[in-house]
Amino acid sequence: MEFRGFAGIAGVVVLCAALLGGAGPERPVWTRPAKPCTEAGGAPPALAPRGPHGVLDAGGHGDVSTVSTGHVAGRAAVASAGSEGLVRVWDLATLAPIGTPFPGERAAPGRSLYAVALVGDTLIAGGTGEALWTWRLAPR
Repeated sequence: MEFRGFAGIAGVVVLCAALLGGAGPERPVWTRPAKPCTEAGGAPPALAPRGPHGVLDAGGHGDVSTVSTGHVAGRAAVASAGSEGLVRVWDLATLAPIGTPFPGERAAPGRSLYAVALVGDTLIAGGTGEALWTWRLAPR
């Protein structure tokens, strides 16, 4: 399904906001710190070495611009989108891809995917092309 134009995009944004709801006691509100975290001496913190939590290998999924977490078939998952115009979904327990990548905004100068959301069993993506894409994620 594809939505074009301001009215279609605004309608989907309102729908997503209604589905996700506002902040409440069960939904924490995250605030941005007043200044970036630094170690003693003012240097930025070093990245932690690879440990028991693993590292997500994006498998050629370059220049990731946005991620979203959710559940797919009852499993914790993350969706990521990048400048190559693909949306990928990953199983957080195994760090393995779930299914094949979904095509979104085609990579072109100045065009990219900037938003992705996992809402229930629906994946929503949008980019610079004034379109939103939705996919229903079947249990895999």
